[in-house]
Amino acid sequence: MTDDLKSAVKKLKSLSPQLNKATDEANRIIAEVEKFLNEECSIGIPAQVAIDWEQPSPKKTTYKNLAYARIDGKFRLCIQWVSVTEFTTQNNLVDEARKVEAETPLASCPRGERLAAFAELPNLLVAIAEAAESSIASATNSSKTVTEILSALKS
Repeated sequence: MTDDLKSAVKKLKSLSPQLNKATDEANRIIAEVEKFLNEECSIGIPAQVAIDWEQPSPKKTTYKNLAYARIDGKFRLCIQWVSVTEFTTQNNLVDEARKVEAETPLASCPRGERLAAFAELPNLLVAIAEAAESSIASATNSSKTVTEILSALKS
């Protein structure tokens, strides 16, 4: 064996327990965050943050997101692959179509993807809080409007 190969093998032996420990800790935190969002908060508000993206053509972009979304009837932390296609409307306005191509629960993703996504978990929690605030504001405004309409109908 060459010295470089010996050095790499020695390094792998020392790094693998550290990697396993970091992965175990990330898995524990992922489970705790999911439990917190679902059981303690019952938040049920989808949100996502980009992990990576690519642009295979000028009018199409594909995103890999860390998301909180409904999978099989239950909100989960997951990785979503989303394609965004840009198009021009009949009024010559630029619009886009978004399509979730695939989503996998974060706990079921390969270790490398899970650890890369894990780094974005704080940003996702902020995005969920912002989405909840926006939903509250929208519901409050809608409630006021409906109440005004009902009052107008009664008079």
